[in-house]
Amino acid sequence: MIRRDDSNLYVEHDGGAWAASHSTQTIGGPASLTVGRDTLLRDCRFYVDDLTPENALVESVRARRESGTAVVETRGYFPFGGQIGFSQVCRYAANHAVIACDVRWPAGATVRRHLGLGTLFLPGPWQRFYCVPPALHLAEGAAPRWREIPTPPEAGSVTVAHWHRPPLALVFERKGGARIEIGTGADVWRWEENLGAGPEAGNYEVVLRPDGIEVVREPLMTCVECEPAARSYRFKWYLAWSCPGLRPQGVLPPARPAAVSAERKLTVVGGEEGDFTLAVDSAALPWPDGACHAPSLPDYIRGRRDGTPCWESSATANLMRALIRQIAGRFAGGFLRFDGIAPSPCWDPAHTAHKAPNGLAHWDVSGLLESATWARHTLGPDWQITAEPADRNLPSLEGLFAPNGFAATGAPGDADGTSGG
Repeated sequence: MIRRDDSNLYVEHDGGAWAASHSTQTIGGPASLTVGRDTLLRDCRFYVDDLTPENALVESVRARRESGTAVVETRGYFPFGGQIGFSQVCRYAANHAVIACDVRWPAGATVRRHLGLGTLFLPGPWQRFYCVPPALHLAEGAAPRWREIPTPPEAGSVTVAHWHRPPLALVFERKGGARIEIGTGADVWRWEENLGAGPEAGNYEVVLRPDGIEVVREPLMTCVECEPAARSYRFKWYLAWSCPGLRPQGVLPPARPAAVSAERKLTVVGGEEGDFTLAVDSAALPWPDGACHAPSLPDYIRGRRDGTPCWESSATANLMRALIRQIAGRFAGGFLRFDGIAPSPCWDPAHTAHKAPNGLAHWDVSGLLESATWARHTLGPDWQITAEPADRNLPSLEGLFAPNGFAATGAPGDADGTSGG
């Protein structure tokens, strides 16, 4: 459901599992995310030094249903000097939101200290957090791991973790098991370019406060005044959250493997009669070599691949869509399971439709989410789809292929297409 009042726009999963809100009076967002009665997130914002979302003029806040997703678009600017502009598209489905932000930078505008994008607050107590390190650190051998969160201070704040490059994902967990994930989008290289200031000029922090955790995401932090080139800068990132109500219930029928030929023809090993779960093993699919991850810059330069698909590659998306279309065309419904799906950093610029002799760092979890959302929408409600991801610590992977939650038919009270500001 999508609805609005005088000051907020609300997006609620059709199953009632979660709800998000966006202020119609400020830029950025979401303003809140609630699962059940637990508010996991508040006050996601964009700022430049002392210019905050409250200082911005809002041109529009619009929402619509699109291919099973809910899309919230925000547009505005700071009415000072050259007028820094900001627009955002937030696409909700299943248990995640994929977000694209455009910062329109005018000539002569400067950053004195901080430019923040996606900085947000996680209210309440948190027990531990899981970090998927920055892409370069991961390629150099650093491993994802859990870290305990200390007792909050009675006043002030304590910095628990800090990076100059963006972590690929941070997952925060409450004592009861509720989790929220904040991740960098496919365009890691843009975050690391720091609006032209070069590597290591970003600021990413986990800051513990008496009433919760502030996650600081600043693609530019400078000690001297900086003037980015006048143009539009795009940044992508995502949110995901644990949502037990979206998990399939019951025991699936016995599995039968799906075999896919080099010509992309689907065969069900064991036949198609009776009840069965069609099991698709990612490792067994005929991914083109050029679609696979180059998991480090040296690997890309030397032409080495790891055999797993990069979900930002158009060849990966094309094979996935060919498979899903065959399944949709041959079966009216049923049970489907995907095994071994995992995101990874990659340096092949062709996957991002860019040319770069020295590679471009990207992280394909948002491409994976988009493929899963498309598959869920294409197959429809008569399919029960599960995934056995390689990393169960990430809510983004736990929710793969869950019901998107925003059927095209809409619902009474939907405010699709509304705008504010």
